[in-house]
Amino acid sequence: MKILKYEKLQETLFTNWTKYIDFKDLSALIINTLQLYANNWTTLIATKNFNTRKITLSKIDFTADNQLLMWFSFEVPYKERTAVGTLELKCALGKQPIVSQVTGNFYLNNT
Repeated sequence: MKILKYEKLQETLFTNWTKYIDFKDLSALIINTLQLYANNWTTLIATKNFNTRKITLSKIDFTADNQLLMWFSFEVPYKERTAVGTLELKCALGKQPIVSQVTGNFYLNNT
């Protein structure tokens, strides 16, 4: 018998993610992760100017071992460029989050 409605829990977590994820800490995690992966990313000339720091939750799911798996899309300033990409994050209660994957590119503003 399943008494926990995973789909409803998923929907609630997705809709209310800003209530349980600290934006400042998430931003710092993204910047720290970028420092590790920066050499693997391409720098492109932007066709639009990126002037804001934007992080959005694009998907949320549960792993087979009941960890929370979240995908964040981001646009964040990084060393005179803007990093635009996706971060996959695994979280479990009482444990440090684990970055599973990060992909993206750097953009120079077209001024």
